[in-house]
Parts: sequence; structure tokens; C-alpha cells
Amino acid sequence: ILDPNAMSERAGNMLEEKAAEESEETVSDAGSEKVAMLLFKAGNGAPKAVELEHITRLEHVESSQIEIMEGRAALQYRGKLMPILTVNGDFSGLLAASSEETRIQPLLVFTGEGYAMGLAVDEIVDVVEDHMTIELSADRPGVRGTAIVAGRACEILDVDYYHLRGLAEHQRQPAHSSEKPASERTAA
Repeated sequence: ILDPNAMSERAGNMLEEKAAEESEETVSDAGSEKVAMLLFKAGNGAPKAVELEHITRLEHVESSQIEIMEGRAALQYRGKLMPILTVNGDFSGLLAASSEETRIQPLLVFTGEGYAMGLAVDEIVDVVEDHMTIELSADRPGVRGTAIVAGRACEILDVDYYHLRGLAEHQRQPAHSSEKPASERTAA
């Protein structure tokens, strides 16, 4: 003897279980997608990583080509000045090379709409494809957090932070005011 109500209920439960399993698989598949990342060293501390899709070019320039002015660094790059940033904001590594010694400076070049900026690093280590799950939160600006990449704890760079800093460098221009100076205004 078959009970149609029990069969209907059992079929409904089976559909719900299958839907739950499929949604769990989707969530686990999304988290298991591998990402191409560039590993590098910059400053003290843990190795750094950045998603390769954010980098436009890797450049190696002579450190003597980088010009330091008023605490800011720039490079003449493709007919324009490109600001050079560092992870820790310290340009002493760029200044350390003597004029007699030619040192090659690795740069990660990021571009936005109408501008480019370079991030000076100490050493480019490797390009890897790995899962990126940020496990520890960031303790300073410019870092998204810490994740295990290629078997090592790496700080994951916040590319948006550096894009904003690079864009700010390009936007530093004297404000042009259409208002006349006070000495040229006439009293009404």
C-alpha cells in the first residue's frame, strides 16, 4: 500500500536536500578558484602579493633614472612623468645607490584612466597561481590582509589604495582661479 502524501513529502525533502547540496558546492567552488599572483619583497616584514590582473607592466629601470623632488619620486615614462610610490613610503632605498653604481630598480606599473604609477619593490620573487583566502585583517593602509600564498604567509596589497595615491599625485596641480587677486579688484 502506497501513501501518496508520504511520497510527496519525501520527494519534497529530497529536492530541498539536493538544492542545499548544490548551493554548498557553488560556494565552495567560488572560494576554490585559483588566482594568478605576483610575489615580491618590499621593505621589511612578510613577502607581499598582488593579483597579476592589476599589473599593467613589470619594469626594471636604472635607479639613476628615478628623480626625487620634495619628498616625491617620479620617472620619465613614455613621454610623461610617472609617480613612483613605495610600500612603506620611504624613498631611502631609491636614494641609496651611488652615482658610480648602477642599480636596477624593479617597478610594478599600474594604470588607470589617463595615468600610470609605479610601485618600487625590492625584488620580484615569482608568479604563482594559488587560492587567495585572506585569513588575517590588515594592520595598515595599503594592505588588504594576510593570506597563505604558495605555502607562505603573504601580505595582499590593496591595489585601490595605490591607485588613489597615484591619481592624487597626478592631480597635484596649482589651482587656477578665475577670480582676480584682491589688488586688481575695484571697490564697488
